[in-house]
Amino acid sequence: MLRIEAVEPGPDEEALYRELFAPLSRPMPASMPVSEPPSEGGPGHWTAPAGVLAAREDGALLAWVLYFAQEPGSARAVLQWVTVARERQRITTGYNTEHPGTAAEVDTLAALATEAARAAAAAGYTRLRWQPAEPDLAEGLARRLRARTEHEDGFTFYELPLRRP
Repeated sequence: MLRIEAVEPGPDEEALYRELFAPLSRPMPASMPVSEPPSEGGPGHWTAPAGVLAAREDGALLAWVLYFAQEPGSARAVLQWVTVARERQRITTGYNTEHPGTAAEVDTLAALATEAARAAAAAGYTRLRWQPAEPDLAEGLARRLRARTEHEDGFTFYELPLRRP
């Protein structure tokens, strides 16, 4: 059964990367893109407010997402994700995976994005935005959540309007 858990940005987020690297033959780099504890207008890797959510099945880490302000004071939150199997393949082979996203991956990301949308709305965001990065995942997520396709400056984005709880 899929379980979604909130992860404290910073050290707990770094624990996700340690878990990602644990079965690999290469060590985790000293510097990973983890959040510093976010503060309104203060320093931090991601613009506050920010949040991190992880998905597990039978205790195994499948993926995690983070959301953060597109820019300070923005009503738009950016959604980014790491799918563990794809990221391990990327780390091991040195290149991005080219196989299409699976229904199970989209299911996992949809559950994470749904929870991220709730949390982002509660934090005051009005929109959640992501962009294509891996084959079929962004598009599958957009179809599943009925997000709008936006074109801006030659780039495609997917955007989900949020309602405050």
